[in-house]
Amino acid sequence: MNAVPSKRVLVADGDEIVLVLTRHVLTREGYAVDVASDASMLDDLLRLNTYGSILVDVNLVGNEWLQALPPATGSRVIAIVSNGHDSLPVKTTIRKPLELDALARIVAASIEDR
Repeated sequence: MNAVPSKRVLVADGDEIVLVLTRHVLTREGYAVDVASDASMLDDLLRLNTYGSILVDVNLVGNEWLQALPPATGSRVIAIVSNGHDSLPVKTTIRKPLELDALARIVAASIEDR
């Protein structure tokens, strides 16, 4: 029996506008969205919940945090980057400024590919 991919998404970014817009877009597409505005909140939510996709601003957590992810977690992470960071151990990267029309499509593809 195949597991049903989780429609639960975690978005971690220090920019309140990014959190609000991302939550709005993904909720409208049927996702349950949790948000974290700092690394401590992100860690707490990851300990408490399981997510189908995790969007994380690299500037919020740093490369060391992403490098330390367990391999199974890295396959669910979409790194939000301002520039560079092409060799991160994550599913994919998206660049700021975020293209909100593409956001739901990228999250859906990340969940379906697992």
